[in-house]
Amino acid sequence: MKIAVCDDDSRMAAEVEEIAGRCGDIIDVETEVFDSGASLLRDIEKGDSYQIYLLDVMMPGMDGFDIAEAIRKKDDSAVIIFITSNKEMMQKAFDVRAFNYLIKGSDPAKIEEVIRRAISYVSDRMSYFSYQKSNERYMVRSGEVIYLESRLRKIRIITKDGEDEFYDTMENVLKRLNPEMFARIHKSFIVNLEYVGKLSGSELSLNDGTTLGITANFQSEFNTKYRNFVIRQMEK
Repeated sequence: MKIAVCDDDSRMAAEVEEIAGRCGDIIDVETEVFDSGASLLRDIEKGDSYQIYLLDVMMPGMDGFDIAEAIRKKDDSAVIIFITSNKEMMQKAFDVRAFNYLIKGSDPAKIEEVIRRAISYVSDRMSYFSYQKSNERYMVRSGEVIYLESRLRKIRIITKDGEDEFYDTMENVLKRLNPEMFARIHKSFIVNLEYVGKLSGSELSLNDGTTLGITANFQSEFNTKYRNFVIRQMEK
């Protein structure tokens, strides 16, 4: 799970980063720190995505609310937590559907509690994958999804029980999938790591008999994700 901390106060940012790191006993957590909204949004524009954002409200240039609105346009499901020294900002925080807010100077235990609740919330949400088709919403357990394929403007979803198609983009789909369970191996394919039966260089075989190629620009990220996945399975 990826967490972004955006705060121009380096001391506060370091404290939040350290506390977020302690929450890695629930799920693997990767935290990135940004000292301005502009640097965070540049990172998002390059293709990086985060499930949880901790944003300082008062920063030079873009304030936390401006950043939150920009994030919402990219990812409506993002979990946003505001960091503020002004309690009067609380109402405005909830106007952009903030998950919670933290008052600067709060007990570290309180900060950890809020971050842990956010992680649990995202984890629970990612246990199911939802998609919309013909004005109806469908939900499938993430563990039953074998892989997804992009075909023109449609996404083909292959599950243990069959397959279906719906209109969406791979970028949007990836945001709704558990990043520890799913990996993109090609601009047109996302696979569930639980169904990888054999890996040979740039080719993998899934347990349903499907063989797919891993393109060079996704190879390194896939190798890292799959190695971490195997380690977690061995530790269970």
